[in-house]
Amino acid sequence: MTRWGPWSLASSVLTSSYSPVANQHTPQNPADTDSDEDYYDTPEAKPSPPTPPVKYPAPIDTPILLKQHSSHQTLKMASRPRHTPSLSRSSAESIDTHSMSAETFLANSKYADRARKLQKMVNNMRDAGAHMDLDLPTVVVCGNQSVGKSSVLEAICGVELPRAEGTCTRSVTEVRLSTAGEGDQQPWSCTLKLRYEYDSHSRPLKSMKEVPFGPPITSKSDVEISVRRAQKALLNPSVDPDRYLSYRFDDSSAATRDKEAHSNELKFTRNIVCVEIKGAATNLTLIDLPGIIRSVDRKEDSGYIDVVQELVRHYIEKERAIIVATITCKDEMDNQAIVHMAKEVDPYGLRTLGVLTKPDTIEPGTHDRWLQVLLGQNWSLQLGYWVVKNPSKSELDKHITFEDARKREEYFFSSQQPWAGLRPQLDRFGVDSLRRELSRQLTILTDASLPDMKARTEEAMRTVQTELDKLPPALGDNARIELLGLVRHFCTLVNYSIQAQQDFRGFYQRVHRLFEEFRNNLAGSRPVFAIDKKPIPPSAPPTPSGLISSSISSISSVLPSPFFSSSPATPTKPTASSDSDPPTINLKKPLTTNDVKKIIETQKGRELQGYSPYGAFTYVISQFQEEWEGHAVGLLQKVAEELGGLVGKLVEEVFGRFPNLSGQVR
Repeated sequence: MTRWGPWSLASSVLTSSYSPVANQHTPQNPADTDSDEDYYDTPEAKPSPPTPPVKYPAPIDTPILLKQHSSHQTLKMASRPRHTPSLSRSSAESIDTHSMSAETFLANSKYADRARKLQKMVNNMRDAGAHMDLDLPTVVVCGNQSVGKSSVLEAICGVELPRAEGTCTRSVTEVRLSTAGEGDQQPWSCTLKLRYEYDSHSRPLKSMKEVPFGPPITSKSDVEISVRRAQKALLNPSVDPDRYLSYRFDDSSAATRDKEAHSNELKFTRNIVCVEIKGAATNLTLIDLPGIIRSVDRKEDSGYIDVVQELVRHYIEKERAIIVATITCKDEMDNQAIVHMAKEVDPYGLRTLGVLTKPDTIEPGTHDRWLQVLLGQNWSLQLGYWVVKNPSKSELDKHITFEDARKREEYFFSSQQPWAGLRPQLDRFGVDSLRRELSRQLTILTDASLPDMKARTEEAMRTVQTELDKLPPALGDNARIELLGLVRHFCTLVNYSIQAQQDFRGFYQRVHRLFEEFRNNLAGSRPVFAIDKKPIPPSAPPTPSGLISSSISSISSVLPSPFFSSSPATPTKPTASSDSDPPTINLKKPLTTNDVKKIIETQKGRELQGYSPYGAFTYVISQFQEEWEGHAVGLLQKVAEELGGLVGKLVEEVFGRFPNLSGQVR
């Protein structure tokens, strides 16, 4: 998948979802518009911002409540039994009616429609891979191993997920819940996908890919085994995933389960199993991470402690991640790694929501410290804490239904102290309340993030478009015609550059400067004469009078004769003829009168009296012409370099996208 795909899709979904309504409901000031009451069915439906901090209920007088709890005298319903009796039909119907009213509100309100569209937008962007470059709003469920995290996720999703040893902690699971739209009669369904973002060595891939895993699931009872098979496929990347569509697990004993877990190619994988559920109770997307490991049975597995912690940190450190810290009431807060990890990445608790599990395991007389956590006195979080009661191991072994589990949870919080005394003023008990709050917080965060996501997406699209504009036109089906066209285009560009036509004048101008340099070098190689102790530079422009006088002066000084003297000629003693070689000329120094006399003497022939021998002229010129070859060769080399650079540039420009062809042309 190319980078263009994510940003093109992101732009379209953001444009369709980004509206003034979306902008009005930001965390800073959600009530600064007059259309709020029209947008939501009821004031209760309108989402409230995650900041400023959640204000805990004022009617609760915590010190008095704790004192009452300690005395066990004045709290309402304190005398109810602690065991869970069988529920009568009337009580069950009453509880179910209350629950259904909340679910009906979530499924059918305008707020729910808005939440559905926002989550669909984010999911589409994530499908396209935009989350690898853009921080998308996410709910991340994390916690220590064996704190009940899987049970919380199952309760929120309404389906059973893998929890057997060796399967639930080996990969990341992304669960997408979406309600049916208004008038949509589509039945419940579940679709699985394998998302590959990393290779077998946990190195990021250049582009992620999603692969469907099996046909859509229409029965909730088939989800757990299908997810286990999908995880098995991710843990064995060298095997075709389709081979695991009907894989049979041996769960006959703990030994066989352990053997099964250690038979995989990978112990952990950062790739993701995507579980998309349509027709759910709410609109929500969750990332379920492997439980944080504190110790391992095998020494060779000790390295996976850091692997899981690094994986958890990778997800929760993102600014748009709502951290759902799952905390068990069986252990002290100080002993739970997720509490400290969340504190490190979110020091002020602005985006962390705590979920307290296993409240039935709190020892009698020790509820006070957990009440202080729930009421924000200790370990306070801006998003607060929720308490859930999921089935115990014995209840899970009996395969109780989700409906029965929710009824028992409802009964527990309405009958057991101190929770029963808090419920009228603090709606933070049970999975249904938690599910609604997570959906609300994610919707608020997504709505508030729209302007920034839209701006970043448009910026990324501009960058990608610029890169696309640099690409050459697409090729046709006939390779020979395409090649011939490229060659013709190349020849045209070369001809334009050499002839300095159109806008291709750079090459000609550079070569012209080289020839000017060559001309100057030749002119600089002319002989220099020092006559009457005044050197005559070769570059000095001669004047007619100066040229005549200088020539007469030079000739008369070199060749004294009756033609240039008013006195009578004096007979001179003839000099002996010499067949010796002409004198060597020092080209670095100007020629003096004596140098010229020597050259003339050696070049005398049958010239008339008063005329210099022509051989003297050709001799001097030939001596200075020896430099011309070097200048000419240098010019040729420089022009060849310029031409080579031009051809290489044009070859890259025309044939650069075909490396083999480009090499052959060069």
